[in-house]
Amino acid sequence: MSKLVNNNTFSFVVASKAAALLLCLFASCFFMRAQEYRAVKDTVAKADTVKVDTLTIRKPLLGVSTNALYDLAITPNVAVEYPFGKNKDWSVLLDYTFPWWVNRANDMAWQILKLDVGARKYFRKKSNKDVLTGFFVGLDLGAGYYDIEPKHKGWQGEFQTAGVEGGYAWTIGKKKNWRMQAFAAVGWMGTHYRYYVGNDTDTRLMYKYSGRFNWIGPTKVGVSFQYIIHTKKKQEQKMKK
Repeated sequence: MSKLVNNNTFSFVVASKAAALLLCLFASCFFMRAQEYRAVKDTVAKADTVKVDTLTIRKPLLGVSTNALYDLAITPNVAVEYPFGKNKDWSVLLDYTFPWWVNRANDMAWQILKLDVGARKYFRKKSNKDVLTGFFVGLDLGAGYYDIEPKHKGWQGEFQTAGVEGGYAWTIGKKKNWRMQAFAAVGWMGTHYRYYVGNDTDTRLMYKYSGRFNWIGPTKVGVSFQYIIHTKKKQEQKMKK
């Protein structure tokens, strides 16, 4: 009986140790597989990890320019041009000319107020991403008022213009924010004028006569410097490591 108990005890001990050994082996294998799975998971996670970066995108909004030829003639002016369309090949233009000079003696005046409204079509290569560049053609309509007095006598009146224009624009500078434009327009100009003579001190203007005048030919010429104003928009972009 005791021998049987001892045998049973021995068998139980052996079985227990074998089971423990098998359990240790199983645990070791499971741990190793778990480590391998974690390593693979981390590798995949790192490969799929994305980084969100914020980019600042600059888009051209409009161009602001001045006609240097008019400026040299002491005739300040400013123009605003807005590009539109699918490829920004079209534009609308507002051009304001505003010299308003009278000398101290009050016997000479150079006063002109003129507003031009125009539309342009640019012809540039598809590979050229710079808006408001290349050859262009357009229509130009204008109207204004003037008082031109060379010396004790002058002309006052209102005028209107209509014409077609053509020119070429190109970028200047490394950042390509600047443009130079060379252009000319031909068409019609009509005016209703009043001729006057001033007294010795030009405190009074004496009306003499009035008339109308029509002109067919060049109505505008210019070499302009234009600066492109951009809008800035922040956009998130996902980039893989």
